[in-house]
Amino acid sequence: MPKSQFKDVRNILVIKFKHIGDVLLSVPTVKALRQTFPDATITYLLNAETAPMIEGLPHVGEVIHFDRKRGFLYQLSLLAGLRRRCFDLTVDLSGGGDRGALWSFITGARYRIGTLPAGKKGMAGKTYLYTHAAPTPDVRRHSVIRDLDIVRPFGIDTSDLAVAFAVPDQIATSVRQKLAAKGVAPGERYAVVHPTSRWLFKCADDAVMAECVDRLQRDFGLRVVVTCGPTQAELDRLSGVLGHCRTEPAVFPGELNLKELGAILAGASLYVGVDSAPSHLAAAVNVPSIVLFGPTGAYNWGPWTDAAGEHPYPLRKGIQRAGPHVVLQQDWDCVPCGKAGCEGKRVSDCLIQLSADQILAEASRMLGR
Repeated sequence: MPKSQFKDVRNILVIKFKHIGDVLLSVPTVKALRQTFPDATITYLLNAETAPMIEGLPHVGEVIHFDRKRGFLYQLSLLAGLRRRCFDLTVDLSGGGDRGALWSFITGARYRIGTLPAGKKGMAGKTYLYTHAAPTPDVRRHSVIRDLDIVRPFGIDTSDLAVAFAVPDQIATSVRQKLAAKGVAPGERYAVVHPTSRWLFKCADDAVMAECVDRLQRDFGLRVVVTCGPTQAELDRLSGVLGHCRTEPAVFPGELNLKELGAILAGASLYVGVDSAPSHLAAAVNVPSIVLFGPTGAYNWGPWTDAAGEHPYPLRKGIQRAGPHVVLQQDWDCVPCGKAGCEGKRVSDCLIQLSADQILAEASRMLGR
């Protein structure tokens, strides 16, 4: 359907009730909406913890936080407020989730774009909640492209596939002070190592990550900044990594908010991490990245670069390079399995058996050593 069939679109609501990385990777779709409807106001509705991924971007006028912990009356009030806004177009990027579809319908927008999930369809009649239902996106395509595939059938597209992230000047200044307080001198080259995920089956071996920290500092002459999320499971895992370290990196144990983490990443010469939101954030601020993959597919979630076309990770498994980034993944028959660890152990052997030599060989290549 060509754009001309969307008449007088002045007020757009984008909905994405997903995780941090998912929201960040939706930025090119927001750009497509801005380019297609240059005079429209774009509002983004998302889970509160994901808001920093969108806040500050010039394409979005307002970001509305949804607090999943609050009750029915809060949700009812929020829905009533959305309906009063008289949106002309809603775009549900929640991957076919029931809430996104239902809320899109309740806004009363004249045009409502969405899609159904692959496999499980959720609530009955969901397809009728949209006025424009896109075909279910190909599960083998990257998340950036899957979001775009929801709006492309209706004449909404962009050639600008870069994922952007905004860091306020005051945050950049405060982060430089935080780094200095941890012993990272102004102008000193550093690498960021993020060894944890809230899904622990995505983590590599603690001793291997510690060896990477030590050798990046000792052999590569880089100061290493180690970061992790604030959950207790991640903090415990970080303690395990640091317990193997023989050097002393600068450590931010769950202390950084997402804007601060983005600012620290933006100043790094190299990023080493696991398949998690910080890896998407590192790629968004253009840091050469080594990302360790296990049960999940890089074709879906590899560090995004707009320098490698729409299929930056065309292989099902193994080592893949795209632009300044590399995905390290075993070339095993069972990879990627999509499971939370091997045999229910919540530990992924394909990750545990990655070696520091494999990781640092890529670091050497990327740093021109």
